[in-house]
Amino acid sequence: MSPRKAVAIIVALLALSCHQAPKSEITTAYYYYNAGILHGRVKQLTEIYRGGKSNQYDTTTTDFDVYGNSIRTKTIGDEPSLFNYKYTTDKKGTKISLIANDVNAVRYSYNHSNGQVMETDMITLNSDHELEHEKYFFRYDAAGNIIQNNYRDIDLEMDYKLTYKYNDKNLLIEDDYFYSDDKKPRIKTTYRYTSFDSKGNWLTRVGQVTDYGRVASQVIHQPLVVRKISYY
Repeated sequence: MSPRKAVAIIVALLALSCHQAPKSEITTAYYYYNAGILHGRVKQLTEIYRGGKSNQYDTTTTDFDVYGNSIRTKTIGDEPSLFNYKYTTDKKGTKISLIANDVNAVRYSYNHSNGQVMETDMITLNSDHELEHEKYFFRYDAAGNIIQNNYRDIDLEMDYKLTYKYNDKNLLIEDDYFYSDDKKPRIKTTYRYTSFDSKGNWLTRVGQVTDYGRVASQVIHQPLVVRKISYY
């Protein structure tokens, strides 16, 4: 599985915001192209993604409810998809599971002292209509940003790790992809931001990928993301 496909799975199925009432800030671990923290009551987020100067664009649109939960994701491009999300909660209103398109299910495990999602247990239906079992494990910094995401495919016994670095404005500036028990990353991507909206959400981000030579066919060297955001 390529890093991009692995992240795409997270995009399709992880929406970890835990708001139960409308708030001025939406914090979500909806990490398609590392969306990260969204400021303001976001209604819709559209991300237009280009892998490089010669690559075509993919467009992903995510709709949020007034509580900050992602409720629908549509992608147009190389791998088109449409996901609709349903949530179940406990008696306190904390989300305990997510169901996407009635076939893909995610269960959350929390750090109960701060409410952060520490682990997700995911059952998905692949393109061959076979069930796959995967686990994701998360670590955070003091500001609540995810700094490490470990993935484990239970069926294939395959592991990878992504680590993230941020600047003093909590903007992602680097991520590193490790496969299995690698001590050094196979791919490193750095990011710079060129435009923001009035609420402080970034609108344009340019990446630069360093490929360490072992997965060249999967590398996107100059990823560009342009975002459009509407608010409630």
